[in-house]
Amino acid sequence: MMSFSIWQADKLLYLYFQYEELKKLPLMETIKRLSNPFKFRQKYVGASAPKIPSIIKQKRILYPVFIINGILAFALLIRQTDQPSFIIKLGTSHWQLVDIWLLPLLMIGGIIFGEICKYFYKVFHMWINKINLTLSFKVGLGAIGISLIAIFAPDLLFSGQHSLDLLIGNWANKSPFFLIGMGLLKLFFLAWCLNFNWRGGHIFPITFAAMIEGFAVAQLLPGYDRLFIVAIVATTIMSELISPVVAGIFIMLFFPLKLTPIIILVAILMYLKTKIRFKKTAKIVN
Repeated sequence: MMSFSIWQADKLLYLYFQYEELKKLPLMETIKRLSNPFKFRQKYVGASAPKIPSIIKQKRILYPVFIINGILAFALLIRQTDQPSFIIKLGTSHWQLVDIWLLPLLMIGGIIFGEICKYFYKVFHMWINKINLTLSFKVGLGAIGISLIAIFAPDLLFSGQHSLDLLIGNWANKSPFFLIGMGLLKLFFLAWCLNFNWRGGHIFPITFAAMIEGFAVAQLLPGYDRLFIVAIVATTIMSELISPVVAGIFIMLFFPLKLTPIIILVAILMYLKTKIRFKKTAKIVN
């Protein structure tokens, strides 16, 4: 199912970028291209993405449609296959309004952390592409990385969906340095797998890593409400690495209702930050 979803995404990108060309082709040739699982795939390249206002508007409308569709499909599959719920409530919160002064400080720290991670991902990806490894060698290196994680850090082996209970269980009393290290290792493991052609989703691994870093920060600030800190840090990091919309939706699932306004506020602030940065970048390019 995951592979099929990735293939669908590749084809949608190809259709999005090559739409004008496809319109000029015979119908059967268009169908042939869109049905081919090995060729005619497209990576997202912002610089060459269509800038037509009507297309951009349609794209913005489709984002929430795809998100809702994915959540409903996932919930249906979980129910039909009798899988345990992936939603684990992380506890209760008693945060007070006087704690709100922590929010900008925690967000700044989360943004810096996310920016460093994105820079590392970019450099690592460029380095892998530069050395031009064969597909079989990439797959082999990916397998070696997976094997090492399975031996030395098995809790990080899978997406993180079934590992969130560690944060309120076996890892609850771990040192902040242990948690920071495990969060970083999880993100590096994700980058390793994706760059060496071991494909899979990135939302759950990043959610798990962001949560780990949030609990690490909470350990460093024992005098404040733990989940208040975790919610802010995790939402900020996830917004930086994926998107504020996805972060807001996912993070809210794991926290008590009392923290929902804080999570929404952080997601909105991160969304506004993204919009401002996009406008500045567009001005520089133009």
